[in-house]
Amino acid sequence: APSGRGASTRWSACTGWGATSPRSPRFAGRGSRGCGASRSASPSTSPTSTSSSSPRQHGPRADSRPKVTHCTLINDDLIRRLKAAGAVPAMFTTYAYYNTDKFHFYGEDLMKRCMAFRSFLDAGVPAAAGSDFSPGPFDPRMGVQGMVTRTGWNGQTWGANQRISVEEALRINTINGAYNSHEEAIKGSITSGKLADFVVLADDPHTVDQDKIKDIEIVRTVVGGSTVYTA
Repeated sequence: APSGRGASTRWSACTGWGATSPRSPRFAGRGSRGCGASRSASPSTSPTSTSSSSPRQHGPRADSRPKVTHCTLINDDLIRRLKAAGAVPAMFTTYAYYNTDKFHFYGEDLMKRCMAFRSFLDAGVPAAAGSDFSPGPFDPRMGVQGMVTRTGWNGQTWGANQRISVEEALRINTINGAYNSHEEAIKGSITSGKLADFVVLADDPHTVDQDKIKDIEIVRTVVGGSTVYTA
C-alpha cells in the first residue's frame, strides 16, 4: 500500500522481504523467504497400518499442494502433469539476473523453457519463488527484477518470452508461497486479520525503472506488528 511522507514515496510489500517466520527478527531487513515460504506436504501413514489397509489410505491427502523445488526446465507435458497434480513449482528467481554469464552454455532455445514463470501462470499453475540460497542470492528485489526483465547484470537477456509483470512477480514471492504451505489465510498479503509482517520500501516497484528494482531501499521492516528494522 503506497503512502506519502514529504516528497518521498513509501510502498509496502508483504514480507517474504523481511523475516523467515512471523517471530524471527534475526533476518529482518535482509529479504528472506518468509511470508509464505513454500514447503512440501508428505503422505500421512499410520504406524499401526497393515498390508490389508486400503492403498488410498496411504496416499497424499487431498489438496496437498506438493512443491516441486527448482523445476527449472519444462515442456508442455510437464506443465500439464504438474497442473493435474495440483503441484506448486518453486523456480529460481534471482538467477535470471545473477547467472546470465552462464546461460550462453545452455543457449536461447533452452532458456525459453527455463525458469518458466510465464508459461506456468498462463497455464493456471500457481508458481512460487525459490532462491537456491546459498548458491544464489535470495534478495526478492533482485528476484523480482530478474523475473520481470530476464536481463542480467551483464546486460544480456535470455528467455524474454518468460517475462512476467511486477504484480505477478510480487504475488509469486508472497501469496503463492503462502498458498503452497496452506497458510494463505494468515500470511502472504497485507490484509486485515493476517500476520503484521511487511516491509516499507522507498519506491514503488510498479513504477520505478525496472532495471532499478533490486536497488529500492528497504526503509522499515515490521515483524509481528513490531518494527524490527529502520534504515
